[in-house]
Amino acid sequence: MRIGLLLLTQKDAYADEQGRLPERPAWDKQFLMDITEGMKCEASTSTYMQLPKILRDRCQHNYYDIHLGIDGIENVNLLIITRSPSLADGKRVRLDKFRMILKIEDIELWKHV
Repeated sequence: MRIGLLLLTQKDAYADEQGRLPERPAWDKQFLMDITEGMKCEASTSTYMQLPKILRDRCQHNYYDIHLGIDGIENVNLLIITRSPSLADGKRVRLDKFRMILKIEDIELWKHV
């Protein structure tokens, strides 16, 4: 199973018009570290450049367990979305090929349909 991880605003934006990422919840970095521990990760070049070094060291460009970022989410089976406290508009992700199966506070699970 391939898993995707995204950080989105409350309005489904993954970046503002200048390409800046949404504000992360305080617990999000540790969540990313825990989720990706022992996993092979993949990310686009732009996402990869914004990751902390410890996460970049887990990324590769062939087989992966966890995909970080927007490019390539169509290839994941399960999408984990962390919601930023930001309400900002910006570049939005389309989730029409996914169905939400669980929402707990600022974390959502979406299944590819």
